[in-house]
Amino acid sequence: LADEPTGNLDSVTAKNVIEVMKKMAKDLGQTFIVVTHERAQFGDVDRIITIKDGRAFEGEYSPELEVVA
Repeated sequence: LADEPTGNLDSVTAKNVIEVMKKMAKDLGQTFIVVTHERAQFGDVDRIITIKDGRAFEGEYSPELEVVA
């Protein structure tokens, strides 16, 4: 579980951290759960869960999701 792993890092270091996490996940066959406000840095993740007002939504949040959730 990584809570804002790149939050206080410069862009170069943040990219390096993300690459290390991806390599570890692949090499070890493990899952990383990442909590972040910087979703653009994780563009090639396998799955996104968005939490809004205490409710979880598969993928990016949009008001239309509240109708079916």
